[in-house]
Amino acid sequence: MQSVSPQDFLTAIRGQNQNPSRLPSHINRISLDSRTTQPGDVFWAIRGKTHDAHLFVESPLNHR
Repeated sequence: MQSVSPQDFLTAIRGQNQNPSRLPSHINRISLDSRTTQPGDVFWAIRGKTHDAHLFVESPLNHR
């Protein structure tokens, strides 16, 4: 995947940045698993049948 700017990403998904101090300079990947995120990744939290990834939103931030 080609890296994109955070603003281009937010525009594409019609999203808003809830934490401007944590905005990366570029986005490399989208991860659905908070345990596998790396700098430059976006953690996309989804609600599944057995787990709600929204409960793990802070986890990638603490791995850095």
